[in-house]
Amino acid sequence: MNELQELALKNHFNDKDKNKAFCKIVTESNLTDAQLMAFYKEHDAPLYQMLGVDDQTIVAFMLKEMPLAIQKKDWQLWRALYDMHHTMQCQRSKVDLMNQLLLMQDHTNHQEITWEIQHLADSSSIPYIQQVLETGFDHLAYTCSEHQVIAKWFSHALASIGTREAKDLIRKYSTSKDKGVASEMMYRLRSIKRQRKYLSQHKIHACK
Repeated sequence: MNELQELALKNHFNDKDKNKAFCKIVTESNLTDAQLMAFYKEHDAPLYQMLGVDDQTIVAFMLKEMPLAIQKKDWQLWRALYDMHHTMQCQRSKVDLMNQLLLMQDHTNHQEITWEIQHLADSSSIPYIQQVLETGFDHLAYTCSEHQVIAKWFSHALASIGTREAKDLIRKYSTSKDKGVASEMMYRLRSIKRQRKYLSQHKIHACK
């Protein structure tokens, strides 16, 4: 991505009225501004397609460009790139991106990314969450949060995924040597048990 593309991308996400400038600077085609906007409106194309990226290449593109933005400490660009996930049309691609960003270091969006993982609730995220739990929270020290608070992000995400493997991981870390992590995971297990009991009772009553 060249400097003009970076500027266009940042301008676009900072000001939604700059669509035309975005299209003009970003594209390398011979289409006019009006033609580009007509194409966008007609095809309802996600904005990342204006960068010559499609649903098959968006994840690779972002995982290439985001570390470069981190190296330059260009947080405005990093955020602009990150915000492109809101227009991603393929959920599989979005899940893959969030999983990779969870492990990426030197940015400050891990809690938000974990929230996205929680709501996507895809079982492919389990190994990535496990890797964070195994390696500790050193790269999350910027949050200035206690380990119990950070563990809560992941316990919610695992509970939302809800598979046996996800619950087994919660159970595994309920006996962690880190008391904060263990406390949160034990709490989440009790919460899951209470919810299961409630749903079971509710189902019985509904049948009567």
